[in-house]
Amino acid sequence: MDAATADALAKLSQDRRVLAQQQMLQALLAERFQLTVHRETKELTTYTLVIAKGGPKLQEAKPGDTYPNGGTLPDGTHAGAGSMKGGQLDGYLRAQAVPIAKLVLSLTQMLGHPFRIKPS
Repeated sequence: MDAATADALAKLSQDRRVLAQQQMLQALLAERFQLTVHRETKELTTYTLVIAKGGPKLQEAKPGDTYPNGGTLPDGTHAGAGSMKGGQLDGYLRAQAVPIAKLVLSLTQMLGHPFRIKPS
């Protein structure tokens, strides 16, 4: 893109810039490769993580709070530091030193529906 277009994009908000870049890429692909796009809206089940009454129950891991070799899970196996393990059939999810984003991704994969975090 030319400098004027780059400057115009830089002045947009993040959301508008992303949308403009997507539209530019779509136009380029349509022109060069005759690619067409079909957009469709669907209603899907989603889950939302919210802070419980009385405040959050999760605590930030501090270096001395985690087990160097991980904790023991109900099945006797160990979860290493910075790991998580769980399953639908056994009904547990254990984690230590795992970012919330990884928790959300794991829940999405385990339950087959997207999760999101409700801002506080």
